[in-house]
Amino acid sequence: MPVLEKRGLSVMFGVTEADGFPQLNREQIQEGLDVSARNRLFRTYVRNVYHHHLQEIYLAITKEYTDWGNPAQHPYVVSRIEAVEVLIDR
Repeated sequence: MPVLEKRGLSVMFGVTEADGFPQLNREQIQEGLDVSARNRLFRTYVRNVYHHHLQEIYLAITKEYTDWGNPAQHPYVVSRIEAVEVLIDR
């Protein structure tokens, strides 16, 4: 764009589906997370992003992103995509 060229700026636009994946290790990306790993990830996220009502926010996020209708997933394995949605949906 001419406006950016005059200022010597470069801009890159794009969309990605996996913005939150850097928070996960290789095994979690491939296999998913167990519930305790997911909960640690959610608690860290809430502490880093919010300043008030941390417990209430954590509980709301956990409730929203738990697949209560799929007993095969709960409580042992959590989809990495569901966990990452929390990190990128703010």
